[in-house]
Amino acid sequence: MKTRKKPMVKLFMTALLQIPLMSTAFGAEGVSCDAYRCSISIHESLAIESGVADFYGDGDRYEMIGDLTVKTPAGNVPLLDAQLYFSRNTDNTDIGFEVYGVAEAPFPSVPLLAGASFTAKPLAAVGLAGRKMLKSLLESDGYTLPLAENPKDPESDPNDIKQPAYLFFHFQSGLAFDMPLDALLGMNQEGDNPFNFSVPGDKSVTFILDLEEPYFFISQNARELVVEKAEAAIDLAKQANEERKKEREQQNGGGTKENNDAVKDAASETAKSVLPDLGDLAFSFEGGIPFRPETIWGIPEGAGEFKGHLYIETELPLYKFVKLNGEIVTYIGKEGYMQGGNGKVEVSFDLIPNFLNFSFPLGNATAGVTITKDEQATYFSGINDPNYSFLPSFVPFTPANKTLVSGYISSANPVLTQLRAKGQFGYDTAGLSKLVGVNLNNLAVNSADLTVTVEGIRLRGRTSSSIHPSIQLGGSVDVDIFFPFTRPELSYVRMSGQMQVAGVGLSPVALDISAKGFFINGKFVTPLSEIGMGGQITNQGPLLTGNAGIYLPIGDITAALNKARESVLKAEQKVQEAGYLVDQARKQVQADRERDAANLEKARADVASAQNGVNKLQSQIDYQNGLIKKYNGEIAAKYRWYQNRPWYEKPAAWIAYTGYRTYKLGQIGVAKTAIAGLNIAMAAAKGVLWTAEQVLYGIQQGISTLPIDLDPRVSGLIISLESAKAALKLAQLALPDLPVIDLDVGGKIDLTLDIKGINGNLSAQMNGKSLADGKVAFDPIPKACVVISKLGEFCTPF
Repeated sequence: MKTRKKPMVKLFMTALLQIPLMSTAFGAEGVSCDAYRCSISIHESLAIESGVADFYGDGDRYEMIGDLTVKTPAGNVPLLDAQLYFSRNTDNTDIGFEVYGVAEAPFPSVPLLAGASFTAKPLAAVGLAGRKMLKSLLESDGYTLPLAENPKDPESDPNDIKQPAYLFFHFQSGLAFDMPLDALLGMNQEGDNPFNFSVPGDKSVTFILDLEEPYFFISQNARELVVEKAEAAIDLAKQANEERKKEREQQNGGGTKENNDAVKDAASETAKSVLPDLGDLAFSFEGGIPFRPETIWGIPEGAGEFKGHLYIETELPLYKFVKLNGEIVTYIGKEGYMQGGNGKVEVSFDLIPNFLNFSFPLGNATAGVTITKDEQATYFSGINDPNYSFLPSFVPFTPANKTLVSGYISSANPVLTQLRAKGQFGYDTAGLSKLVGVNLNNLAVNSADLTVTVEGIRLRGRTSSSIHPSIQLGGSVDVDIFFPFTRPELSYVRMSGQMQVAGVGLSPVALDISAKGFFINGKFVTPLSEIGMGGQITNQGPLLTGNAGIYLPIGDITAALNKARESVLKAEQKVQEAGYLVDQARKQVQADRERDAANLEKARADVASAQNGVNKLQSQIDYQNGLIKKYNGEIAAKYRWYQNRPWYEKPAAWIAYTGYRTYKLGQIGVAKTAIAGLNIAMAAAKGVLWTAEQVLYGIQQGISTLPIDLDPRVSGLIISLESAKAALKLAQLALPDLPVIDLDVGGKIDLTLDIKGINGNLSAQMNGKSLADGKVAFDPIPKACVVISKLGEFCTPF
């Protein structure tokens, strides 16, 4: 160990550290020297070595100068033009020494940077830190360092990750270099222009390096804590760069503006970057940089977290459909690659080729792509601003506020491609109003889940909006809306919940609105009964009907008389109800048969139309396959031509052959692209054909040729009617043997609900004779009343 005279900068730093330049370092823990070299072990995976003549220090503080060597299990890396200071670390960490100073960053020894060409490469301030210290220095305000997380043993605990020692280099005067990132990212560009990374001379840049993996991280955004921690080293780097500058000026006879500008503004000498802007950049040889999606709503299971090789902060297209401006992680493997990122996203794709395009921006977004030989899948999730709606203008839905939107686009399974959205939407009923023939109010749908597929848009949620003046809501109700892209006439709105119809409360109520009409079903509920109501709303307003049987006891009757007469009345009610049900069933069967006959004709026409569509698409696919077969044959013929050439014509023939083959393969690619599009259309057309065939089959299976009274819906009711008549006769036979003490009255209530409200009629009978003056009242409680001659009015609640 020896001491020597140092430059002024070195003397300044030595005084700052108060390092005694003595020769007692041999044998100190972590320090070793032989006759030629001295080494300091910083970490279990990193040591720094210099020549004996370039090693100074004593005890716990040391200095190395000149061209040094960084030794790792992965190999040795030169650290040129260095001046490093070492102070033994007294904290309980796996880093043996604190290190700082100046040096040239070892870019040529780092994968991906080894082939880079540097326009400006000033000396950098150097430091060393472990993972925890590095994260504490650089991470703040939600910013997370993209450090590699490689497991110590891939076959064991994946969370037990390596804890390397990181060298970090801080360039205060700017840095500029070119590297072939475009090839790694699969980007197309003209010529051989490399990818540029440059920082102007008045800005700083930080370079973090793990030589063991290797891993590196470059950031244009210098962190204040790094500057504070490495303040002495930065000052040293500035002075060293000034000394370099003066040496160049002396060599060039007093200096030139060109040399000054090369350091002052390195970026001005670089070519235009392939990407618009590049912030942070990281590379992990083992592919350990984690991608963690920030917005996960709607992202398919399994498409979330992964680890990759490359991290960039920039604006970059992810495959075909998504462009992302933010933090992007890329994984490159034998079977394909994955990309995922967080930031601002621009989405553009055709849900239905050449017919339906979606283009929109997303903020606070996550997007990703997986590319394999079998599939190209893209996913995204983020916030859509209503001023840049993700929905086409022709659909009746409009986002009311910022909306959470996610999507999945699959080349292998186009039918799985869909958009989802969550938020508040407005629904414009103008189109549905024309289909129904009734003027409808627009809806505001809250807590809504919207799904977009090739079939159409379906919106489900809750609404407090009244869809028609005759409908009032007691709160929010469920709503289900469907809008098909290719057949808007199949649109519908379905609502269910607590509602009032023309001011009358029904519970629960179901609305079904489509081209068939505006239908309502519900129950009129009283303290004693529930009466089913059904009907529809037209331009004249609502019209609903319902009925129920009723029994009115009168006077003080004996138990036997009461029981007998009650049996008669109940039997009469059952006969009346059964007769009514038989009549209604006959009418329903007749109506269904007339409807089925009309539907059968329409279904047959739909099947024929769908089959024609499938046949046309198949003809187009066969044509394209014929072209592919033809082109392959032409390539084979050209190859046979090449094989038959004499040896001295082979080179020229080979060039002609490969050019011809490339041209034909291009034609084959065009044909395959056309086939892919036709196959998507074929899948949709076959789906339409299959649906039409199923509809036709269902209609054919449902058509009956039996007489109406033999239809199961009617025949069973006829049997019930005859049974009720027989029971009535038996009950009537008992009455003549009983004393006539009093009278009982039975009847039927018919309710009608229209624009005026609810009203009713009572059809009452006594001893088989109709009673006049039957009426129904609703205030204050629902009740039915009859007037019996000489006895007066009798009422009963219902």
